[in-house]
Amino acid sequence: MERLVDIALIGTGRTGDRQAATDTPTAALVAALPDLTSARKLLLAAGAQAIYTLAGQPLGPTHSPAAMAPPDRQPACSSGAAYLLDQLFTRDEGGVLAEALTRLQRAGFRLPHRLLVAALETGKRQTELRSLLAPTLDQRGRWLAAQNRDWQWVAEVSMADPGDLPVDAEARWQEGTAAQRLAILRRLRVHDPATARDWVAASWKGEKADFRAQALGILATALSLDDEPFLEAALDDRSQAVRSVAAELLMQRPDSALSTRMRGRADTLLAYTPHKRGLFRALTQALSGNAARGDLSVQLPGDLALDWQRDGIEPKPRTGLGKGAWWLLCVLGAVPPRHWTTRFTATPEELIAAATQQEWGREIIEGWSRAAIRVRDSAWAPPLWRYWVAGHQPQQQGTIAPTELLRGLIAIMPGDALAQIGSDLLNEATRTQNSLWIEVAPLLPTPWLPGWGRQYLEISRARLKALRPQQYDPWIKTFDTAAHALPVESFPQALQEWPIPMEQSWVAMEWRRATDTITRTVALRQRLMKEIPL
Repeated sequence: MERLVDIALIGTGRTGDRQAATDTPTAALVAALPDLTSARKLLLAAGAQAIYTLAGQPLGPTHSPAAMAPPDRQPACSSGAAYLLDQLFTRDEGGVLAEALTRLQRAGFRLPHRLLVAALETGKRQTELRSLLAPTLDQRGRWLAAQNRDWQWVAEVSMADPGDLPVDAEARWQEGTAAQRLAILRRLRVHDPATARDWVAASWKGEKADFRAQALGILATALSLDDEPFLEAALDDRSQAVRSVAAELLMQRPDSALSTRMRGRADTLLAYTPHKRGLFRALTQALSGNAARGDLSVQLPGDLALDWQRDGIEPKPRTGLGKGAWWLLCVLGAVPPRHWTTRFTATPEELIAAATQQEWGREIIEGWSRAAIRVRDSAWAPPLWRYWVAGHQPQQQGTIAPTELLRGLIAIMPGDALAQIGSDLLNEATRTQNSLWIEVAPLLPTPWLPGWGRQYLEISRARLKALRPQQYDPWIKTFDTAAHALPVESFPQALQEWPIPMEQSWVAMEWRRATDTITRTVALRQRLMKEIPL
């Protein structure tokens, strides 16, 4: 097939009938074709080869007939669900296939046999869907995948599932492809962490750098202090990628030697002096809105010692930052934020307020944010969020895009705080054109809370009614996100007729496209929930 594609790219006008002489299994069929144009022959050859590939592979002298597929363990989905999935495999126009596969798995159903080839081909093309597709294939699907090299992704994904270890697990580790070896290592790490680490250590010197880094990352599962000696040794690896993974894993353990070293370094960089309490100072702080109850002082590193580099501190700063500020940020990012609340006897709000008064406050707070995300410190998430939202601005050279940190902070946000954040942003959207909701909406967990969905649709319809000719409203960018995030409680409201102006301006046409998308996608999701109930 690759040869036929090359001929098509060059052009039949330049290659003539050379495609008939290719060494593909269908060459004899092409040679027997009547006198047709070169382009016609090429298309027929490509079609024949595609069918041949899907049909399977001939048995060679060393092959024996494949064993029968074992019986499936799960019932097939309904005919209505199968019809819908068939449409989505052919054309996932609304991007709903991932949600459909998730529901199918949660409901305990499998794909019907007639959709297995379509599912296997989809997994071959769309790697991001493989983990969702594999559980819906059941026994027949896995058997079928084993008959075609193009579908070996099923075995790799299934091996990553923490089920029972196959009897030939060690042979697969020794002889498999890189993907198969990593998959069996993931499964072993769940069942026997020590043996998984020993396997990696035993083959370490003979592995390529990218494989060493990936294998080392798998040790994040069931990470313990027993892994520390091996990870400490990996800090001396010749590959920067390997050293970074090792440092990241060690920083996830507050009781590791590396974490202790980082806390010691951080303590030399930051100092905090509480204010002497007095009526005048308290009144001044209240009037200014400054919650700081102390002063934060910073001592930037003068140079970068070799042992700092060994522990994962990058020598080269990010564009726009000086070396000292960059090293400060990296060290603080490796220290759990609760270290500072304990050491300085101050709340996160007080420390963040004190940092904002400092020349290097942004770098300090970014370091705290990265550390909070790493150790999932939910107590620090709300005040850090408020800081970044208050200073929200487009990405500039030398600053971190708040979106990156907001995404991480949202992931560790307590549920009540997250609900309040969404409500506050939607309330703000009723008052301003360029609401932060526009940037944050794609970062929020889905489905949205029912209150968010109702308020979002009310705001959307109000903005549409207030639409002026030739006036672009950035709110329209949220419709694609909302189509997949709206909760089921909001479906009837979303499917009501939208007040689109009859004019033919480009603005009205853009809104028509957006409302058509949300209506079509929500209707498809509604149908999906009916066909695959949970």
